[in-house]
Amino acid sequence: MLECLEEVYNIDFNKLEQKRLEKKKKVLVKQQEKLDKGKSIKIGPGKFKIGIDIPVGEFYIINLKENNWKFIDVTVYDEEGQRKFSIFSRDDKERITLTEGLYLKSEERYELRKIME
Repeated sequence: MLECLEEVYNIDFNKLEQKRLEKKKKVLVKQQEKLDKGKSIKIGPGKFKIGIDIPVGEFYIINLKENNWKFIDVTVYDEEGQRKFSIFSRDDKERITLTEGLYLKSEERYELRKIME
């Protein structure tokens, strides 16, 4: 099917995907630099691939309390879509470890701040 589309529309989908990933890597590098300086990044709502959309590491996930949201409510999935763990908390911040290849899903916006120890 893709071969047919590539031929009809003269599009190289592999090349397009490479460009998309290169753009995401540039954003990821900027996010990592910001985190390494002790600053935070905002995430969500949505589903994010760790190591592609957001950096790998040990973080505090911080509730921004937007829309009167009083909880931290995030779920981490593996590549097959199986739930690895969830965080549901009334606290303003929680520790979270994000490893390469997992997915983080949130319904609200949060901040991530690197744990500097």
